[in-house]
Amino acid sequence: MSPQSVIHFWFSELTPQQHFVKDVALDESIRTRFGPTLEAAARCELSPWRATSEGRLAEILVLGQFSRNVYRATARAFAQDALALALAQALVARGQDHSLPPSPTH
Repeated sequence: MSPQSVIHFWFSELTPQQHFVKDVALDESIRTRFGPTLEAAARCELSPWRATSEGRLAEILVLGQFSRNVYRATARAFAQDALALALAQALVARGQDHSLPPSPTH
């Protein structure tokens, strides 16, 4: 899995409306496609992604958004929030957010 595949999925394959709705089929699709990536991110194994703003954004999406789909209706859905927040804060503190397009698509 690559940061680009996460970015492409979130911003190009999904509609903005799909980002925050309960959809059992979408949850299963994310679980199947990105479950191992989420587990790796939760273990901080995706730290090389942080070298680029796009990679950092992808890791934030995996930790902060995909976790909600994969672990819907469980406490585990929010278990990665602190790490996602820390990564987002570092992205902004380093000014990396300025290098991201307003609406990333690939």
